[in-house]
Amino acid sequence: MLMLAGLLVAGRTPLGTAGESEDISTARYVLRTEATVGESGLSTDAIEAILNSEDLKVRAAEAAGLNPDVSFEISVVDVSSFGKMVSVELRLAMPSARAEARKLLAALCSELRAALERIGERDLAELQHRLEAARKQLAQLNAEMQQLREQGRAMMEAAGRASLDPEKIAAELAGLQSRARELEAELLASKAEEEAVTQQIEQVRERMESAVDDDELLHELAEIVRLRERQATEWSKHSEQGEAGGVRAGVALEKLAEARARFAERREALRRERGGELIQVLSERLMDNAVRTAELVARLSDAKARIEEAHEKDLLVIAQRYQAEVAQRLDYLQGMLFKVQRDIAELETQAREYRPPVVFVVGT
Repeated sequence: MLMLAGLLVAGRTPLGTAGESEDISTARYVLRTEATVGESGLSTDAIEAILNSEDLKVRAAEAAGLNPDVSFEISVVDVSSFGKMVSVELRLAMPSARAEARKLLAALCSELRAALERIGERDLAELQHRLEAARKQLAQLNAEMQQLREQGRAMMEAAGRASLDPEKIAAELAGLQSRARELEAELLASKAEEEAVTQQIEQVRERMESAVDDDELLHELAEIVRLRERQATEWSKHSEQGEAGGVRAGVALEKLAEARARFAERREALRRERGGELIQVLSERLMDNAVRTAELVARLSDAKARIEEAHEKDLLVIAQRYQAEVAQRLDYLQGMLFKVQRDIAELETQAREYRPPVVFVVGT
């Protein structure tokens, strides 16, 4: 900070008897005061207060070799073109006091310089104290935040989660419970469909078997198969008696195979006619339903396991504790950390730019 000031010192000494005129001695200095710490000692009012201090007046008078009880007045006047101008009027009870006034003025300047230096030292000490306190606070904040982070990690490990947001966990649990209910309903529907399809397949099979049992042609074909079986058995016994027996046995076996084929063909035709193709469709549907049921069971088991795990671990309680004890405190400390870091940066800048206050006499 920079300020120009002028000190006007005037002395007045009585001449002759009472009522006679007095000689007035004056002196004038133009001063410049500089400092970088605070506003102490740099305003017109502050400088005037310093110069009017009784202790300072006594020290200045003694330094000038004058009576400590000498009476004088000091006034401070602003000079707009140069910032601050201080004018001091000195009144002395002795004739021809101009030399004494100049000596006193020099002493006042010296005392003002010393006073400003003391103010600067005090301000610098205060600045360093504030900087040390801020750095200590920063270390405490970092230590507490580290402790809270470790506490948070321990809570997350106990919960088996990377996040402990109570609102998200509550919403997740509600979603799991809702999904579990939906899966249970779907599973019931799937099992009901399985029972219905199974029953339908049984009914179709009963119709098919009934159709097979009631078909006269199929009975005749079955009788032919039995006849051909007896013939084949009989001729197989004679096949060892010669070539003719072997030929007849082969013919019998061919006829048996033909009879069996006709029987199977007729039976298959009856089954198709009475719902054989429907059986295939229903069987495929039953298999698809079984796969879907297995998937539903697995998904329902997973949802219930996650819900049970959340209740066993008191997941929502842990999340609420984490929010109250860790997250909110960390947010507050983070804000404090930014503020303290900003304060430290400002204080360090002030400390680097600090210059001791000085007083220069730039004119008389």
